[in-house]
Amino acid sequence: MITVPSSVACAIECTTFIDNDTCCTASYGSITKHCRLDSCCHPPTEYSESDVVLRKTEDECKKTYSGREYKGLLNVTINGRQCQHWNINYPHIKDSYYDRLCDQANYCRNFDFTNGGPWCYTADPSVRWEFCDIQYCDI
Repeated sequence: MITVPSSVACAIECTTFIDNDTCCTASYGSITKHCRLDSCCHPPTEYSESDVVLRKTEDECKKTYSGREYKGLLNVTINGRQCQHWNINYPHIKDSYYDRLCDQANYCRNFDFTNGGPWCYTADPSVRWEFCDIQYCDI
């Protein structure tokens, strides 16, 4: 994941990534300014301009109150605290239920259907967890 100023820059990075590996999708978080390049297991044999699609991904917003479906890149709580990585037990020891989130970096998630989620454990030793300010998708 890289930090870039715009979705266009993210698409350019994806095109550059194609030359060295395979980039099937590039997701850009407008709040976090992170560009996530996802590679495919089976690369296509040729590329065209249509392989890079610029669109606001639904990953950046939530569709439901719980936000269980949220897969965006926000890693800061509603009060501005940095989220703790899901694969680290410091400063807070997390419930073992969340071990399956180890590949989710420190992004806000809600796999347990907490009302008002997504949420994360915070990197602040004095505050165990907080909700994240995830906006609703335009429906």
